[in-house]
Amino acid sequence: MPDEPTNLLTFDDEGLWAVRSKSATVYVVDVGRRLLLRAPGPSSLPGEIDGAWVQLISMEHVEIGQRPRWGFVGNNWWRAAAVLSIDRIAREDVDRIVAGAAAGENPTEPQPESREVLEARRDGLLAWMQAEGLSRRQLAQLAEAGVERSMLAHGELMRTEGLLADLDRADTDDPAERPTASARPRAWVSGAGLHATWETPGATDAGVGEPAVAHSGSATDQRERCGIVWGEAQINRDGIHSSSVEEVLTRFRAQLPEIVWNAAVLEGNTHTLSQVRTLASGVTVGGMRVAEFRQIVALIRAHERLGEMVAAGTFRLEKATSDELHKIVGRYEAPDAGRFRGEGSAVGGGDVRLSDGSTVKGTPPGPGGANLHERFEDMLAYVGELPDPRMQALVYAAAAARAQFYFDGNKRSARLMATGLLMSNGFDAVSVPATRRLEFNHALDTLFTTDDATVLMSFLASCTID
Repeated sequence: MPDEPTNLLTFDDEGLWAVRSKSATVYVVDVGRRLLLRAPGPSSLPGEIDGAWVQLISMEHVEIGQRPRWGFVGNNWWRAAAVLSIDRIAREDVDRIVAGAAAGENPTEPQPESREVLEARRDGLLAWMQAEGLSRRQLAQLAEAGVERSMLAHGELMRTEGLLADLDRADTDDPAERPTASARPRAWVSGAGLHATWETPGATDAGVGEPAVAHSGSATDQRERCGIVWGEAQINRDGIHSSSVEEVLTRFRAQLPEIVWNAAVLEGNTHTLSQVRTLASGVTVGGMRVAEFRQIVALIRAHERLGEMVAAGTFRLEKATSDELHKIVGRYEAPDAGRFRGEGSAVGGGDVRLSDGSTVKGTPPGPGGANLHERFEDMLAYVGELPDPRMQALVYAAAAARAQFYFDGNKRSARLMATGLLMSNGFDAVSVPATRRLEFNHALDTLFTTDDATVLMSFLASCTID
């Protein structure tokens, strides 16, 4: 019977159920066929299981007052907000529920919490951490490892501090820094890790550590000189560790196979970490696709060359260095590798395919690449004015990726340059874990559709090796 409620949902039940929570999202569960459909609200974080039935592998804590965890194909899982209602529905109700969620008709949507309530919750969480002897970084590491209590505490701390930052921005005199009415940060899980993501442009991952300093320059200045905007106050850089150049190079070289493998997986390469380790040791691996084999070899050579530059003190944040690294990393994939679009004979390039299949264009090259030269010089000048090498690297990585200076391989070369800048200043390298590929793609989608790099920069800041 439709609308028959229950307090707990398990695989022992039958039929279709609508699970509603504190967010606008509704989860529709076909228990008998073990299928899950996520119907996001207008302010909900987009996910890879939105609007389509996916095979449900597991469901845990689907109970009133609890935060359910949905496991689905691909070894992925999603943790939702606390459940407020579980109702049996008829099959003909599914389309209505999905449309209603998209229109924001979920009656369980909560009212905004006051600053006093948020501050009390934050202080309580910090007091619990102190009693447990946990630093923010240790809490984040336990959350990443899947420790349930730490995951919940970490997610709630990030959500609470994100909402407080939202209130702070609402009080600012700079309209560019004010959040929209639908901006709402919350924690979510994909794969093995719990991360915080904002649901509207202009906001960011709360990350780990203390709030960062105020952002540099106006949004207009950022856009004119770098082609992107960001809110520096919302980008936590505490996870980028500082030591000596020698120490960061040692860690970089020790983890080179993992760094290369991560970068390859982000490009869709199917090689295993074991195969990459073998290739990095100089031994050929049989049975590999030629294109994938060449991509791995190019990544290894580019990272090795980067390490040589940093060790010799010759790394420079300049076009010549970028061209040299791109020529190596894009050797087998990018026409005119090592040259900006418009400089060589190749025509086109610069188009970026988003997660939904649509495309976004990079900066038009102009005659002989003149527009890209001007953008690159303006970007370098702006980056050079930033006092923190970590922000310099993050801005460069995002701005270079958005501009699409080369025909292909732009994100890889941008991260190589950012890593070179970090290591040259005694900070650890950036390496996006393969397990966070979905989150990386979401951050890139935000960058390319809004020119707002805050989410991507915050994400990259949480992806350094240690």
